[in-house]
Amino acid sequence: MRWAERSCRRSFPRNLQPRLLRRHNRSYRRPRVSGNYSTCTAPKPRMNHSIKADTLIQLPGKDRFLARKFIQALGLRICVLLVGFATSVLLARILGPTEFGYYLFAFSLMTLIAIPVQAGMPMLITKKLPQYDHGEQHPLIKGLLIQCAFLIVIFSAIAIAGINTFNLWWFRTSGGYEGMEVVVWGSLLIPLIAFATLSGAAIRSLQRHFVGQAVETALRQALLLALIGSLSIIFNSAFSLDATQAMILHILAGLATALIGWLALAHTFTFDWHKVSVHFKTRQWLKNLAPLAVIAGMTVILGKTDIIMLRILAGADEVAHYYVAAQFGMLVFISAQGVRLVNGPLLAREAKTGNRPYMQRIYSQGALFVFLTTIPTAMILILFGRPIIELIFGAPFIAAYAAVIVFSVGYMLQALFGTTEIILKIMDHEATIVRAFAVAIVANILINAILIPPLGIFGAALASMTVTIASKLYLSLQIYRKIGIRAFAIIPRASLSGPGQ
Repeated sequence: MRWAERSCRRSFPRNLQPRLLRRHNRSYRRPRVSGNYSTCTAPKPRMNHSIKADTLIQLPGKDRFLARKFIQALGLRICVLLVGFATSVLLARILGPTEFGYYLFAFSLMTLIAIPVQAGMPMLITKKLPQYDHGEQHPLIKGLLIQCAFLIVIFSAIAIAGINTFNLWWFRTSGGYEGMEVVVWGSLLIPLIAFATLSGAAIRSLQRHFVGQAVETALRQALLLALIGSLSIIFNSAFSLDATQAMILHILAGLATALIGWLALAHTFTFDWHKVSVHFKTRQWLKNLAPLAVIAGMTVILGKTDIIMLRILAGADEVAHYYVAAQFGMLVFISAQGVRLVNGPLLAREAKTGNRPYMQRIYSQGALFVFLTTIPTAMILILFGRPIIELIFGAPFIAAYAAVIVFSVGYMLQALFGTTEIILKIMDHEATIVRAFAVAIVANILINAILIPPLGIFGAALASMTVTIASKLYLSLQIYRKIGIRAFAIIPRASLSGPGQ
């Protein structure tokens, strides 16, 4: 940044010099200078996007920049929730209970399988791409994206082959099972989900946070709702679907999402893809990917242990009640996923520059934002959860209210610790997460085995939240010891201040 560093430092925050300005102005070019750099003045950028110049180039605008990103993430999560709810209602009315059950089983299974297929690659992109982009290492950006796309094709092919081999064996030995055709078609969703997630992570890492989140979380559901709604309007009362046809429509929406995602990614590049050479660091990337893949698998195990043990120790009815309670719990935590998607690329970019004070600000303000947004939803569910459950799901599901209280309080406490796993992954401390998750899985199994028989879903929710909060506390202490950042929403104000602040 020699070309105008001395003069630009007075006008632009250090973390925004000069690439963020160039990202929002495609025609922005580095000026030619000679002689004394101190006399060089940077040209005033012409903003081509809706972001105001003062929020980008003035130091107080850092807080407004973060607040805007967090509010956009929350708004997008609410839109995703509404679109998903509308799609579920429309499909349930068109398909009926039985066919809708086949569809839900197949879709849930493919969503679950897509997690190990991605093998932590979205996190690897979130971790590496901002660093390569900050250093203008375009061949490495190209190489990393090609390498990840190739691995997703390989892993998806293995997953699809495994699913269809199992279905073929089941069909030959016992004549198949109900809804098997939906599962066969649904296996095609695995690479589409993985590619959309990959492209969304890459777009976010190149500082197009809202577009990346939209591709990753909202676009596929919105396109599916548009497809089904359009067909139902065109054919009116003559329109009908079965589970297989609904899954085919979902595949079409997933294919369109993957294509749109990669087109949006191509538009995000600040370099010519075809003119840039490609450079691979395969050994280093695979070394970084291995613990991320292990963490992804452990996350799935940790998240499904309570449901599996409930089914074994308590029965199917308890599983249904627990699922309802968990859905209400996720309403409390609705902003966490959006903030996580925003914080990852921002923290990775600042980690490259070593700007610990601003990393602290990003982390703590994200945690505080999530905590503040959990309070009103949690209070509503604690005070009025019983009539809300009865109104939406009916009287038989009122038994889920006790678990809803546990989830509401648990998620509020969990929000205080912020995105602990994200910052540890970015700072190359994945081994700490693996150790914490290994202990958490064992503890979760033991506590569930103790609490489920006498307490049912209340015991399962209590075990899940206790283990999660304990893991967050341990990781928070490790972050402060290893990185020097206070992983908490409320910290001394002096920790937020940095040079020039």
